Amino acid sequence: MKIFFSSFFGVLAAFLFLILVVVGLASIPSEEVHIESNTTLVLQLDGLIQDRPTSSMAFLDELLDQPLTLSLTETLLALDAAAEDERIEAVRIEMGLMDMGYASIQELRSAIHRLEAQGKPVHVYAKVYTQKMLYLARAGSHLYIAPSGIVEFSGLSASPLYFKGALDKLGVKAHLIRGSDNIYKSAGEPFIADEMSEANRRQIQERLQSIYAGILADLHSDNLDTAALDARIETNPLFSAEEALAQGLVDEISYGWPADESEDWMDLADYYSALEEPSGKQKIAVIVAEGDVQDGSGSDGVITDGSLVAALDKVRDQKRIGAVVLRINSPGGSALASDMIWTAVAELATEKPVIVSMGDVAASGGYYIAAPGQEIYANPATITGSIGVFGLLFSAEDLMHTTLGIKSQPVGTHPLASALQLDQAPSPAMLAVLQQNVDRTYSRFKDIVAAGRQLERLQVDSIARGHVYTGSDALKLGLVDQEGGFLDALKRAHELAGYSEPARIVFYPDDLDPLEEALAALGAKTQSAWQSWTWGSSAQWLQKIQSEWNALHTYQGVQMRAQSLNL
Repeated sequence: MKIFFSSFFGVLAAFLFLILVVVGLASIPSEEVHIESNTTLVLQLDGLIQDRPTSSMAFLDELLDQPLTLSLTETLLALDAAAEDERIEAVRIEMGLMDMGYASIQELRSAIHRLEAQGKPVHVYAKVYTQKMLYLARAGSHLYIAPSGIVEFSGLSASPLYFKGALDKLGVKAHLIRGSDNIYKSAGEPFIADEMSEANRRQIQERLQSIYAGILADLHSDNLDTAALDARIETNPLFSAEEALAQGLVDEISYGWPADESEDWMDLADYYSALEEPSGKQKIAVIVAEGDVQDGSGSDGVITDGSLVAALDKVRDQKRIGAVVLRINSPGGSALASDMIWTAVAELATEKPVIVSMGDVAASGGYYIAAPGQEIYANPATITGSIGVFGLLFSAEDLMHTTLGIKSQPVGTHPLASALQLDQAPSPAMLAVLQQNVDRTYSRFKDIVAAGRQLERLQVDSIARGHVYTGSDALKLGLVDQEGGFLDALKRAHELAGYSEPARIVFYPDDLDPLEEALAALGAKTQSAWQSWTWGSSAQWLQKIQSEWNALHTYQGVQMRAQSLNL
């Protein structure tokens, strides 16, 4: 019955959307946007903030008469322009329950500090503040909170799900083949164990402590008494509006923004669209690699070797593109797809400067494709490294033989011709073959890193093994070159291209068809709303389990993938 209703609401949503298209296209205004003097920009941060610009979401927001949604890269470009724009007087940030990683927040914090350094105050309002929201907001000049609002600040934790118990009940067994010394390679661990390994627990704890120390250091630089804050959350991580004010977490309690007679307001997305592009022929390409690395083509929330290689080749052929920023936000995935992308990046780097900008995560396969870059920039909270390889396959002999009473009778010309059967565990001989293949791929991974980073092979051996690092730790180990974000990498790309004036920024890969992508986005929102209505407060857990379970099909073949912790 639930499947029926899900399908029904999906079709209904698509039908209503088509009606909105017809009505919306007729009502979209075409007036040119003008930027007035003494303008205050309004930035609305709510929901998922992605790195890659998507025309579909702008298309959908425009049709529904909603504020335009900017990607993180576009937001950073807009704030950077506003810092130098004499017409811009101030910025106001209206915060909802935003979803982004700590590295992305650090980039926005830097942009806010630059605005304030140029004499442009940044005021922030939210009804409630989560820890991430507060971390970003404290970079601002003045924080407002609703009288009935709360602030949550509880430190960092990670709770990866483990599925072996469920697989045992189903009669399914996972077989994990890791690189021979990959004790930290933990992405496949939840399918072979009931609890976390000591090595994985140790590296996660190191990662959490490194990121949290950075958060406290930044908040201390914002004139916050972090010692008192850290002591308070030992017993109570929730602050009422009055307690938050007394603790110095916020500056004022208010129902919305204070009264202001100024009418010179402008949405940041409108401001960005109204900015004049540089008139010259010089270009900088920004290639956004965001999501899991998968084989095939298409770019709807994932990195596919077909689409990204095509984009890299296209950029290489563009004579007016003087340099490239490769923005990576990925935990990795398919080893084969990662290697195909690496080849294209390496070829591109022989003809144009390639500067890598790491987002929230650029680990395992995400680090593999970064290795050929001339310079790598990462934020302190970026998750990177995880130089390691694994293979994962499943057999269901108990389910097939005992529960279902089904048994195969393989006949073949060679001993291993039928080695991978669903109802049979792989033989020791087949496991040895798979181990050899994984080790060969792991050895190549280390060779790629040693050559790309100009490190001794023994040094790479010591820092590999699947170990995950924060950006600040990776900088000390030589895995990255500079601490910084997207704008820092973009500035360096201009320098290496020999450009003295700002160049035109061109994003790759190309967007999908706006209508097709917008329909997919609307369908996803409808499904999420339906699950929330059906399962109530359990919807978030259901979606997390469903997401992990659905990801299993992407684990086929040899993997360069880091465990996602969703910090």
